[in-house]
Amino acid sequence: MSVYAKGVSVLMPGQQIPTFIAHPAPIPCNREHVLWPHHQHSPFSNFTQTWEHFCSESAPNT
Repeated sequence: MSVYAKGVSVLMPGQQIPTFIAHPAPIPCNREHVLWPHHQHSPFSNFTQTWEHFCSESAPNT
C-alpha cells in the first residue's frame, strides 16, 4: 500500500494494477446555515390513510 498526498493506492488480491482510493474531503470549518422545512406531514401519510380506508371498505364482511 502506498500513501500519497491526494489518496491511497491499494493492490487488491488477484489484481495486477493498484486501485486508487481518494481521501475524503475535509469537514468544512463553518457550517452553512440551511433552513430545512419542518416535517409536519409526509406525502406518504395521506396515501397510507387513503389505502387503509380503501382496504377497510373493500374487505368482505364475515
